[in-house]
Amino acid sequence: MNPTVAFLKRILPPTGLYIAARKVGNGFPAVVCDSIEEVAMRVLDYDQQGITSYHAVAAFLEREVESVNARGEKYMQVRVQRNVRALRAFFMDLDVADGDSNKFSSQSEACDELWRFSKETGLPLPNLIISSGYGVHVYYTLTNEIQRETWKPIADGLKTLCAKYKFRADPACTGDAARILRSVGTFNRKDPQNPRPVEIIMEGPDLDFAEFQAKVTAALKACGEKLTEAVRKAAIPTDAINQEFAVTHDFPPCSARKVADRC
Repeated sequence: MNPTVAFLKRILPPTGLYIAARKVGNGFPAVVCDSIEEVAMRVLDYDQQGITSYHAVAAFLEREVESVNARGEKYMQVRVQRNVRALRAFFMDLDVADGDSNKFSSQSEACDELWRFSKETGLPLPNLIISSGYGVHVYYTLTNEIQRETWKPIADGLKTLCAKYKFRADPACTGDAARILRSVGTFNRKDPQNPRPVEIIMEGPDLDFAEFQAKVTAALKACGEKLTEAVRKAAIPTDAINQEFAVTHDFPPCSARKVADRC
């Protein structure tokens, strides 16, 4: 299987609408895709043209939804929180910039700090760790998809833990269900003369959502915090979708020390 397709199938729900995006000036125009394979095709095509490309981390409900700006004017969008149908991963963006106290000085420091964060909180090490070229993207991929209303309190809890344990993950990313991130198989062209590959550093088996939720809840309780309450929403038959599209993986154990050594 194409490595980009395989990566996207690890992190995205098996059905829905998906988004490929590219950087144009200061904007990120989105293209709605009907399949994960189409997302992979588009991000790789952009990349081959030398255009920075991204995937959105969720499956979406509609091709566009109506929004209203501060002047009362209506316009159409797609990559917005309320249009998210489901997600299959939690994620963090570990930015690297030497001399910036809000970021990590190197990928190696980011991986070492990730190891510390996991050990001190009792959370599992992320089971998909990506070199984004300069920084590190980490995913806690799940065996099944979950609705955004279920995902959001856990994502916010993860963001709270990062703040409590002084782990410098980008807080704007962790709780953003409509986020775009770089895809495995593309290149980071921050330095056009020295493009760096986006590639997998380490991977392990998918996590059970209930078990991950319990660990986040316990870690928050240990530092005097608690989960926010999930927003109630009419049930969507994700269980049937998950069962129909279930994929099994056979991965060796994910070692924290090996992760740090690979960064």
